[in-house]
Amino acid sequence: MEMLPGPGEQAETSDNLDGGAEQPTNPASRLHDFLTRAVKKTESLSRDEWLTKQGIDPTDQSAIREFALQVIATTNEVRTSIDLLPPSGIQSLLGRHLTQVDEYITRVAFAVNRRIPHEQVSTEVLFSLELCSALFSEHGIVDEKLESGTTDRLLKLIHTLIEEVKGDTSIPAAGRLYLLERLQEVERALLRIDLLGVTFVQSTVDRLIGGAIAYPEIRKKSFLERLANLWHGVHSNAGGVQEISAAASSVIDLAHSITGPTR
Repeated sequence: MEMLPGPGEQAETSDNLDGGAEQPTNPASRLHDFLTRAVKKTESLSRDEWLTKQGIDPTDQSAIREFALQVIATTNEVRTSIDLLPPSGIQSLLGRHLTQVDEYITRVAFAVNRRIPHEQVSTEVLFSLELCSALFSEHGIVDEKLESGTTDRLLKLIHTLIEEVKGDTSIPAAGRLYLLERLQEVERALLRIDLLGVTFVQSTVDRLIGGAIAYPEIRKKSFLERLANLWHGVHSNAGGVQEISAAASSVIDLAHSITGPTR
């Protein structure tokens, strides 16, 4: 299994989880920062050492696959954001090097020889991402940010929910397994929020909410309220306080209407 911190433990990147940088981030800056941290030309790490450095168990093929897909998802987010820019003569050139990122993460994560070459990502890729980042900021394409301390609070809530699901034998084994997988998906997204961004975390929480509602055995008000708190925590910047409160209430009302009376 992927190595993640348990309750009370801190992830290695926890200082960056709440967006400690003063400048607003965007998909290109997140990907650029990840590649800058992950690629050091003076190092020659084995594939296992590199994965461990990223917080991945090198024997867990599922975790490796998920991590590679997360990097590729961020790359695709950059591509989509380029399409949002006003048409210009250089727009078609901005993403021309992004395929190298996909090739890099695939080559490194699934390296057969288990050695990482010194030259993984070209300077052209990094320069292209810097240019994209500057243009995104200029045109208002910036990430939402969680308030200070929110990530740690949400991780604690995730750990509480995980323990509650594990111990609730009223939920069928298949339902518990599904919910635990969704909860751990949210946890991993929170721990990699510096790469994935808040929007990615929001989507994992939305999948969790949908999965929870899909299982009618989950009728405990305390569990649904914790899910609503989790949803509220990652969507807190999506609109005004009144709109957020109304949205959170509607999630609970929907869950109640589908699952029946709470107990």
